[in-house]
Amino acid sequence: MRKDLYNAYPIYDWKTEDIWTAVGKFGLKYNKIYDLIYITGRSIHEARICQPYGDDQRKGLDLFRKIEPDTWFKVVERVAGANFGNIYRGLKILGNGKVVKPDQYTWKEYANFLLNTIPKYQAHVYQERIEQFLMWWEVEEKWSREDVPDATPDKSDPRWNAPDGSKRRKLPSWERIAKCVLKNDLNCKTLSFGSVVGGYPRLLRLKEQYGE
Repeated sequence: MRKDLYNAYPIYDWKTEDIWTAVGKFGLKYNKIYDLIYITGRSIHEARICQPYGDDQRKGLDLFRKIEPDTWFKVVERVAGANFGNIYRGLKILGNGKVVKPDQYTWKEYANFLLNTIPKYQAHVYQERIEQFLMWWEVEEKWSREDVPDATPDKSDPRWNAPDGSKRRKLPSWERIAKCVLKNDLNCKTLSFGSVVGGYPRLLRLKEQYGE
């Protein structure tokens, strides 16, 4: 085996600073939109160019308005709620940061209230995944759904850590479920779900069943 042979995997090994250092040092070509993003005050770690409607990408909706006003006009004309997302991105109203609820509701009541205010096909997806979420905790962690706390448990709760001391999934709570709906997190990443193969065709079937 040769000892003077090394493998490098820039996509995996390089930090953001490494990438931009290489661009500057070697004069590499790059998308000039990054310059406009930087001018708006975004750091190199926040600069991102991609479609705007993912869970993470929606945080940058205001960039369209600032750097591509003509495109932004088309987005607002075509996509319902785009400007709402631009105005309230990062705020509590969309489930970011410390979320509060009306005093008259428990978190469970508030979650159910939210589910009753959204289109049926979306509520169907949430309800199905919430059931899977509660079932997982029942089967895998022996945590009865009747024992799921209303508010998020304090991190001092010993169940935050597995018996071997390793970090485990966040504890279940109706506050966590309500926050998932507030964030319009249809993939339920807030509940530790990931995207699944066949998800989009399934969404089309739901739209056909429940209408637009």
